Formats: sequence, C-alpha cells, structure tokens
Amino acid sequence: MTNLEWVHELARLPEIVGVTSRSSPAGESSIVEIYFNAPIDKAFIITKLPHTYKEKAIFTPKEEMKLSTHPYMKILYETEEALLSKRMIEILLKEASASMTAAKKAAARGDVHFVLARFNQTVNNWNHIIYLLNKQHLENQEGAAKKAARMEVTPAYYLVRLEKAYTYFASHNPALGFDEFNRLHNEITQIVTDNH
Repeated sequence: MTNLEWVHELARLPEIVGVTSRSSPAGESSIVEIYFNAPIDKAFIITKLPHTYKEKAIFTPKEEMKLSTHPYMKILYETEEALLSKRMIEILLKEASASMTAAKKAAARGDVHFVLARFNQTVNNWNHIIYLLNKQHLENQEGAAKKAARMEVTPAYYLVRLEKAYTYFASHNPALGFDEFNRLHNEITQIVTDNH
C-alpha cells in the first residue's frame, strides 16, 4: 500500500476528518497527524499505520486542524459531511441489494407480502441516497419518493417506475418487478458514481 493509499483509507473512517503525513527527510522521524471529530480508538488507528509512523502518530481535534505547507507533507482532507455522506450511501446501496436478494427467495415461495416489504425497504434506501446526493436531509419517508422524483439528481421517471414495480410485485408478477428493480438499482448506482 502506498503512502497516499493508507492516508486515504484512514481519512475514510467517519470519525476522522483529515490526515497529514510527513515523509521522513534525513535525520527526521516520519510523522502522521490524525484529525478527529469524535471519540476514536487510538490503538486501533495505530494498527492501520505503516511501521515508520507507528511511533509518531499525533491525534488532534478537528477544531485545531491546520493544513501545513511543509514540502514533505502530503495532505488528504475531506469535510466530515462529505465523508459521512459517502459512507452512508455505500451502506444504503448494499442494504438495498441485500433486501432484494432476500425478496427473491421469498418470491420463489410465493410470499408476496414479504417481497413487498423488502421492496419498500429498498425504496426507503434509494430515497435516502437521492436526498444525500442532492445535499438534503430526509426527516421521514412520508412523501419522500414524490419529493425525490422532483430533485435535480434522480433517476428518470423515478416515481412512475417505482409504482410499476410495486404493481408487478403485488400482482404476482415478480419477474417484471425484479427487472424494474435491477434497472433502477443500476441507474442509481451509476448516478452515485457520477456524482461522488
């Protein structure tokens, strides 16, 4: 793993809002400064560091963060909001996919109610993703799909396609419902890639 790769890996942890690492000039020890915004397990973080930095890790609260211009400094910094948003979207996409994997098993047994419940959970996850991509806060799911459909970053004909999928699942036509799910999920995944 290169220096910048492990710095980037650390900076993706939700408690960490910035990392600076200084390569070692002649006669000077390597230093890494880790800026945090929540209680963190320092011993765990140290295990993630390359050997040369383990002895010289400095933990600094976010409010004391300074971006150094030192010539040996490599800096990776993203705002806390951006880091949390990315992590949340990754989790929501995985949950949406996992819900529909369980729904497929239920569909094979003819359990329409479970399939609809899993698809509803998937739609809730998608709504949350769309809100995050549009930098809006989702307070509750009531009316969320309708609002998400009108946002700038959203799948084409989002609401119409959701209603189609619900109809297919409810009318015992799961193959068409899963086709619509796959198309929407792939489109939302692509939108995430294009916008993050």
